[in-house]
Amino acid sequence: MMSEIIDDNFKDVDILSLYTGKEDEYLQNKEAVDRLKQESDLLAKIILGGTVASSVLGLFSAINPALSLGGVALSGVLTQSDYLWRVRRLYLVAKTILDNFGDENVTIVPRVKTDSATIDLLVRMPDKRMFALMIRAADDSSIIWREDRQQFFATKKGKSAKRAGSLTKAIEQLQTISYLKKIKHPIVGVTSSERSAPIIKAIVLSPGAKILANDDSPLWTEFGQARVLKIQTTSITYLVQSEDLIKIMQSSKK
Repeated sequence: MMSEIIDDNFKDVDILSLYTGKEDEYLQNKEAVDRLKQESDLLAKIILGGTVASSVLGLFSAINPALSLGGVALSGVLTQSDYLWRVRRLYLVAKTILDNFGDENVTIVPRVKTDSATIDLLVRMPDKRMFALMIRAADDSSIIWREDRQQFFATKKGKSAKRAGSLTKAIEQLQTISYLKKIKHPIVGVTSSERSAPIIKAIVLSPGAKILANDDSPLWTEFGQARVLKIQTTSITYLVQSEDLIKIMQSSKK
């Protein structure tokens, strides 16, 4: 019963976005990165250090009383290690981007809500390009895109390929970014020209995961200073290895 409560009501819960209690208001840059680190550290104390989840939940609730309404279910979320690692990955990617480009040269906004999804990161570059990024764990797997099935598969040495549902779903989630343009949300631009500019959608693999495709595959494309996989569904999404993220952001696509 508890797992059902968590899955139904708190599947995509973001503890520190609830922390502020302000809908559609997002922390940016250093402030956002610091908050992600704070959340990651608190979760690590619960899961790895043995701190009682209810104690930390009390801290969150004191700052935002609305959290107490879901206290039982949130305590369950707090003890799930996969949530900790998801937060940690998001923090590390956001920090890497900020460290490489500087607080004054880039705008980083984590956990942007659309009508039906949460985009891990929106990043606006100095040249006004905007990236919508989803960070996905794939351990040390090789990732395959099957055009005939419009699905991702993951495989490890000596093992059969299995569907990588979270990667395939990330494509659908990224497409919901159009909702923010539809409602003219200022996060995607204040002027009509800013809102009409294309948003580059990319799935970023966790360290250790690799893209598996033939060298002569037409899916490969040069983007910035890296070679990435270009996936065409209802729109274009790029699949990027962790070590190539900064490279694709350094310059416009050729």
